[in-house]
Amino acid sequence: MSEEAFVPKEGFSYDKAEKAGRSARFKSYVTNLGIVRGTLDDGGSTTFVSGEKPTSGTAVSLGGFEQTVPKDDFGLSPLQRYTHTPEHLGALTARPNRALGTWVDADQKGDPQVFLDVSRVFKDTPRSNRLARISTVGSNQMGSFNLGTFTTEYNPLHPEVLSRVGGDVKLDEGESERYMTSEKPIGTEVVFGETTTPQKISRGRGRKRTTVQPGQGTFIFTGSDQMAPPPNTQKK
Repeated sequence: MSEEAFVPKEGFSYDKAEKAGRSARFKSYVTNLGIVRGTLDDGGSTTFVSGEKPTSGTAVSLGGFEQTVPKDDFGLSPLQRYTHTPEHLGALTARPNRALGTWVDADQKGDPQVFLDVSRVFKDTPRSNRLARISTVGSNQMGSFNLGTFTTEYNPLHPEVLSRVGGDVKLDEGESERYMTSEKPIGTEVVFGETTTPQKISRGRGRKRTTVQPGQGTFIFTGSDQMAPPPNTQKK
């Protein structure tokens, strides 16, 4: 849709305020369309109220504002309903570093959903990396997202995260505290622990799987690429 669609035909007079209103609505339409396309085509989007899309830093959901929409039903209308809700709009405009976050993931039944939430965007500095991890753990989020590297760092202190990366896992002593004080770039932190239930692993292509008993071997969690689908969606 072009901007002309929002401009009156010839012979129609309007004042500057009305023209500004039409331009604002056109800008909002373009921004929302970009969010929808980014979500469906790229798997997610992070956008400030101004329409700007941050290209650095870390996005962490605030918690309490999450909403899901089936992926097949997601479009301009569901997006506008979410952003126009007074509670959501208030959270988005409360601070300059607040942004609308969207991403695609499967629910417990394996159906693709679009998740909408209000995120806080932290700067790309060592101190902010530490604060982002503290915020992720404190708000019980499953992960944070590095906007510069497009990397998700999953929260190793979240029970569901640990269950999806290797079963029941107990982190080594001091790892929880070390993780929350780490200033490494988001997506690069590594934590260590051990499994508390038997784990079946492969020794290589074509070789039989072997069982590792609890407490044997070291569990290494990189936090970025070990997540399995929700339990009900894994192929048997």
